[in-house]
Amino acid sequence: MRFAKALLLHNPRAGNREIQFVRLNFVLNVLKLSGMDVIVKPAGEPRYASRFPDRDLLIIYGGDGTLHYLLPEAAEWGIPVLVLPGGTANVLVQELNMPYFLFEDLMVLQKCKVRKMFLGSVGKRPFHLMASAGIDGHIISKVPANLKE
Repeated sequence: MRFAKALLLHNPRAGNREIQFVRLNFVLNVLKLSGMDVIVKPAGEPRYASRFPDRDLLIIYGGDGTLHYLLPEAAEWGIPVLVLPGGTANVLVQELNMPYFLFEDLMVLQKCKVRKMFLGSVGKRPFHLMASAGIDGHIISKVPANLKE
C-alpha cells in the first residue's frame, strides 16, 4: 500500500524541545522527497478527521502522552497510523519493538507493514497502553513536566 496524503500531528512540548524542530524538518523533507502530500499540525485540537477527510495516513510524532490523546480519534477515523517516537520514554514504541530512530521509522513506509492495534477502555475513555488508577494514577498525575525533559 502506498500512502499519498498524510496528516502529521506533532506535540511541540514532547521530549527534548531543543531538537524537535530539527527532527520534524527531517521527517518532512523525507516524506516530501518520497512524493507524499503532508499537512502538518500541532496536536491539541480535536476532530482532525472531520477537517482532513482526504488523508490516507495519520503520522503521530510525539510521546506516549501524545498517543494517549490522539489514538482514540485515529481509531474512530479508521486510517493507518505511523508512530514516530518524539517523547521521553516512548513506551509503546519499545513494547511493540518498533524502530526507535526516525530514519528507520520512515523506511517502514516503504515496507508498509500495517498491524492492527486494539484499544482498551475504562468507561468511555479509550487507552492504548495502560490505565492508571488509585495511588498510581495520582502519582503519575503529579509528575512535573520538567522531570520529563
